[in-house]
Amino acid sequence: MNLFKTHAPAIIAISALALALAGCSSSPQQIHADSDTAGTSAGLDYRDCQAVAKAMLQDLFRSQRLVRPDGTRYSITVGAILNDTKIRDFRSDQIMWTIEQELENSGQVAVNSAVSSDKNNVNTDIYAVRELRGDAEFNQASIAQQGSLQAPTLGISGKIFESPQQIGGKVRIEYWIQLKITDLKGGHDIWRKQEIILKQGSKGQMKLR
Repeated sequence: MNLFKTHAPAIIAISALALALAGCSSSPQQIHADSDTAGTSAGLDYRDCQAVAKAMLQDLFRSQRLVRPDGTRYSITVGAILNDTKIRDFRSDQIMWTIEQELENSGQVAVNSAVSSDKNNVNTDIYAVRELRGDAEFNQASIAQQGSLQAPTLGISGKIFESPQQIGGKVRIEYWIQLKITDLKGGHDIWRKQEIILKQGSKGQMKLR
């Protein structure tokens, strides 16, 4: 009697179960962004956000629009990027955070966190400290006095929208990212920039979450 042939279905089932259990018990892998070789998605991922933000700000710095004749720095508030796409799990502040980081690191402007059209960009500690005025438990000389806050002179804001296209048998999604900087006193825009990210694939591949 061939024992393997007789018990083959059971052996196969046990092997499959063992492989399944091994797969379930494996630990998640940590992926470093610098060595991430995974493919792109139909939507916008972290690499898209970082690349487009840095490219747009490089254009801004080259334009010299942030350079003041007297050598002082502008105070700039970072507003919101309107997300006008169908990507439900995309947060536009992924781009704005990189923009704020690049602006600060440039040394060309002072980022103002006291005022912003996006409440997430306001540091509420600025106002919490001021609520301690008159509290005997605190040294009043260490608390910011009235009139010490500086209003921003510039504001940066933007918008992201998508434009799906049918290219032969493929679906292409154009993501338009727009930024502008406005002089908050006069109301005039002093710089604006637009970048396009293109994603293309089959109809199934290009479904957005």
